[in-house]
Amino acid sequence: MKKIYISLAIGFVFITCGFSQITFNVALGISPGYHPGTVGLLVNKEKPDEEFMFNMTEVKVQYFAGMNARLELTEPFFVEFGLNYSKRSMNYQVEYSLLNDDQTISQHQMKESDHILTVPVNLGVKIRAFDVVTGLRVFRSIGFISELDHMTAYKSNQNLFRIGWQGGIGYNLSGTRVGIEFDSQFSRVGNGKSINNHSLELMNIPSQFTFTIQRTL
Repeated sequence: MKKIYISLAIGFVFITCGFSQITFNVALGISPGYHPGTVGLLVNKEKPDEEFMFNMTEVKVQYFAGMNARLELTEPFFVEFGLNYSKRSMNYQVEYSLLNDDQTISQHQMKESDHILTVPVNLGVKIRAFDVVTGLRVFRSIGFISELDHMTAYKSNQNLFRIGWQGGIGYNLSGTRVGIEFDSQFSRVGNGKSINNHSLELMNIPSQFTFTIQRTL
């Protein structure tokens, strides 16, 4: 399914480039950090000595940089696609129910970071100096580090490719666009992670607001 989306996007670009006006933009963005208000997951319930509560406690501020291209269609519509880089950092909390000789500290903070390439493909409409966009995006992890790897019986089968959607609004002035976007993935936090074959998937979908600025080249 992911390859189909990418192939369609690339094919559409080649088809439309021959008869559409295209502009290229440099883009920067920042997404504020936040503390998710999710319910924790109780793991290893059948082993009281190893039982713990698992949860995400913080998502750090995230910065974005990249380029995108806009293909002008019949007024007032356009298509845009791009390639962005960002680093997503987050903290997990592991809180053991019982203390023993092996576990003398109940709470542990586990850090995780993910270097991500994002390919957004949007359909947009211009309304005077404003524009509104929405579409799909493909996420590709190119560097992943997690302190959860140090936990006994931990396994990660996280898919390097993920799909999500986004929408946003921007204001254009003299070749500069300032906007705000919201994006979300289709998979939950902890998807593909497990300990003793117990899933660590939380009731939390990765999503964020991003403040962006673009400049036409």
